[in-house]
This record gives sequence, C-alpha cells and structure tokens, in this order.
Amino acid sequence: MFARTIVVGMAVAVTVPVAAQQAVVLDNHASIKTQVRFFEQIIQGAVRRGGEMLEQEARKIEPRVGLQMAGAPLVSGVYLPDQGYHFDAQVPDIGPTSLSMWVYYAQQSRAQQPTRVVSNGGVVADDPLKAPATDPTPPFDVGREYGNCVRQSLVDAMIDSSGALPLKSGERLTVRARVPQIFQDPRVLSNERELLLVADGADLLAYRQGTLTRDQLKDRIREYRY
Repeated sequence: MFARTIVVGMAVAVTVPVAAQQAVVLDNHASIKTQVRFFEQIIQGAVRRGGEMLEQEARKIEPRVGLQMAGAPLVSGVYLPDQGYHFDAQVPDIGPTSLSMWVYYAQQSRAQQPTRVVSNGGVVADDPLKAPATDPTPPFDVGREYGNCVRQSLVDAMIDSSGALPLKSGERLTVRARVPQIFQDPRVLSNERELLLVADGADLLAYRQGTLTRDQLKDRIREYRY
C-alpha cells in the first residue's frame, strides 16, 4: 500500500506542472481587455440605435406611441489569438406595454381610415399594418423591422468603429446577435433568432486605407441567420 501511494503521488506531481505550462498569457493582455471592453460599449450603442431606428419607423405608422426596449443590451466580447475578436449581443425585447399600446392605436387608426374601390372591384384601406391582397403595400412587421434595424446599425458600427481594435490581416471581427422575434400580439411570447456578422480584418484595413469603398466592404461582410 505504501509503495502504491508513493507512485500515485509522483504521478500527480509530474502532471500538474505539465498542465500549467499549457496556459499562455498574452504579453499585451491588459490592452486587449481594454480594447474589448471599449468595443462592447460600441456594440451596445449600435443595438440601442437599432431600437431608435425601429421607433422612428413605427411612428410613421402610429405617431402617438413609441416602441421602447424592455431593457439594456447585454454584450460580451473576447479576443481569440490567430482568429480575431468575437462579440455576443443580447438584443432586448420590445416592452410589452408599449407594444400593446402601439398595436391598439394602430388598429384604431386603421378602423377610422376611409376605404376606396380599385378598378378590379376590390376594397382597399390605406393601411400599412394589414392591407388587403389587392393593396401592394406590405404590412409593417415589428419583429422583422426590429431585426433589420439592429442589423443595419451593427454593420455600420463594425465599419465605422473597427479601428478601435488592432485587427490584423488574417483575423476577423465577428458579431453574434440574439434578436427576439417580436409578434404583433403581445400575448404571444417572443423567441430568439441568431444573427451572425463576420468581417475580415484585411477588408476592414483596406477600407480604412481607402482601397475599398464602403459599399464594397458591406458586400463582403458575411451574414448568417438561423
């Protein structure tokens, strides 16, 4: 028994230093943390601007009520050596009270709108919320518009503020946003959709150096939804 105990103890003593040697501390870890925290704030601001853009579009439909975020965006970032920077953003829900009021007043406005008869005999209410099949005006889908506004704002932030990160050629900037799927009926619980935006560091550098236009850079940002 005594001999077996000595063997086990030696094995432990040998493996612990080997495991500890596998951890690598980056020389510039302090500055990387600062850069990541700063860009987290940039992503938070971009999500908020997406919410403001949604409110502006919604007020075109119903100006009496604004659609408000239910909370603050949550963002966390990390630097992955030889890969680049990755940021996760949790996009807040739209507050159920503001959504309920907006839907109510929008429907009230729709009911008060005069109807008109089109040439094919169909009756059309000039309503962007829920127009009849004979009206080419698409409905205003709050969830879809919210996702589009957040996406547009995040892409702008990646392009305009990527200089805050010391990205190298061969690395990439990735933003993953979890966007709630907002339903017109506030009694229906939202679920989430994933939006992934990926920009190559070489493309971002080329844009800042003037060898790539903004539109060209936007076309090169890869987008995945699931």
